[in-house]
Amino acid sequence: MEEKIEIPLSKTKIFWQLAGAVIAVLLSVQLVLYPQYWGATSLGMSVFLRGLGMLSLIFCGAGGLVMLQKLLDNKAGLIIDERGIVNNTHGADLGLIEWADITRIDKMEVARTKFFMLRTNRPTKYIKRAKSGFQKRSLRITYQMYGSPLSIISASLKIRFVDLENLLQREFQRRKKQQEP
Repeated sequence: MEEKIEIPLSKTKIFWQLAGAVIAVLLSVQLVLYPQYWGATSLGMSVFLRGLGMLSLIFCGAGGLVMLQKLLDNKAGLIIDERGIVNNTHGADLGLIEWADITRIDKMEVARTKFFMLRTNRPTKYIKRAKSGFQKRSLRITYQMYGSPLSIISASLKIRFVDLENLLQREFQRRKKQQEP
């Protein structure tokens, strides 16, 4: 019987991420309703700040909803077993990511946020699994920007980044050896 590794979501980390999203939403509402308090001295600047506030409201609000969902979620954040990886660290639940579809695992960092990209030879398989048009669009953009739609965000997991990196690389190497003829 193969072992199953389950890494839980960190409710503390998610709570603070949610608090940050709530603050960003409140500031966005202020920006939309009162652009003059943010330095808008002309109509053009007022329109620009309101637009910026609306974009921030949409993205931070959506992020906050995902964080709220994860805060109430009792599923493991990451499951690793002989079949592959089930990633529950963000809003797009894509189910099992099979080892056979993963070609390599890269460590990435964008704006001081570290994460892992699971390089795959079957990106459209996973993009098609997205449950909404917004998720599909988001996965396509991620694929265009980073070369894969599959990412693992450690910021919401109860594990240190370096420990997760070691675990993912060890399991990936182990599974690739098992697949060799």
